[in-house]
Amino acid sequence: MDTLTIDPEFEGLCPALTPEEFNNLEQHIIDEGCRDPIVTWANHADTILDGHNRYRICTRWDKPFKTKALKLTTREDAVNWIIANQLGRRNLTEKQKEYLRGKRYLAEKKAHGGDHESSSQNGNLPKTAERLGDEYGVSKNTILRNADFAEAVDKIEKTSGPEAKAAILSGQTKLTRREVQKVADLPAVEQRQVIDAGGSPEKKPPKQTGKGAEEAKEIRKKLLRFASTLNTRAVRVMLRVARETLDEIEETL
Repeated sequence: MDTLTIDPEFEGLCPALTPEEFNNLEQHIIDEGCRDPIVTWANHADTILDGHNRYRICTRWDKPFKTKALKLTTREDAVNWIIANQLGRRNLTEKQKEYLRGKRYLAEKKAHGGDHESSSQNGNLPKTAERLGDEYGVSKNTILRNADFAEAVDKIEKTSGPEAKAAILSGQTKLTRREVQKVADLPAVEQRQVIDAGGSPEKKPPKQTGKGAEEAKEIRKKLLRFASTLNTRAVRVMLRVARETLDEIEETL
């Protein structure tokens, strides 16, 4: 059986399975074998890009598995492949999507020597953010907020462990993105208390739901459908501004 390499950063980009999901996958591999190949980074110590859980299960139960090696030039390329692969899955939570988009932005800025400021809401690093926003159908400010969120989640993981990160990204805790950033600055004991309780670091009025929130979502869908039919640069710029405004509205709903 091949011995593969697990890179902690690469594995951290793959949303953690719940205990039930892991047990179901384990039982399936025990009964049916490992059908999907484990994807590795060619010529880099067979480092796993996708299939960390399958590899652990196969190793534990001495089950054979196949591998598929990808030739990627740089570590940034490997990170971007993992993120694109994960974002292509249908079962991601919104926070998992936000985290992955933020990690993509941070990886690209780091590779090009850029520094991400946590106060980058003013859009002073627009090029990468705008390009990724266009790619994912969100505004550049959403990408920048996603980056702040990803940094906060990673900070919590360093202090409180991968279980805390998994609880946030899976939606087990009901913390908003802004609350996660506040929790990241708390001492470890207080972080765990807030995350375990699934609550907020401070009392706040309940988030609005209902007609206003649904209308904002519907407007966003119509706007994106309309934008996809347009090519004029000036019109697309106007739509980007409108999309950013909708982002701000949704933050308050």
